[in-house]
Amino acid sequence: SNFFRSESFTMKEGDGELSGLRVMQQLLETSNKSNYTTSVYPTPILILLSGHKFDLSSNYRGLIVAQKPLRTSEIVPLLEANAQQLLDSGLCVKEVNEGGKGYRILNQRGTQMFYSYDM
Repeated sequence: SNFFRSESFTMKEGDGELSGLRVMQQLLETSNKSNYTTSVYPTPILILLSGHKFDLSSNYRGLIVAQKPLRTSEIVPLLEANAQQLLDSGLCVKEVNEGGKGYRILNQRGTQMFYSYDM
């Protein structure tokens, strides 16, 4: 563990293969090619937790980036803040609530992620 104290971790251009970002991109590409309703294993909602603050290009549509540290209490607000991205990428669907007021945001399995009034 002295190694980690004396060595700093930095990412450079082209390090995507080492960071796991490429694997996440491949997962999203596979998900976009198949219909989520027919898939036995739907794509999970992917969150890249990084010590660096950055934005990803449109090639990573459906991948949420969060900066460390991320508390458990911040997960639902993070998903709510990225709801439109999750809907646009097909990882979640919007369902009108009974009574017509508000929306339920459901994942690919049909489980309610959260409730929204203003989408």
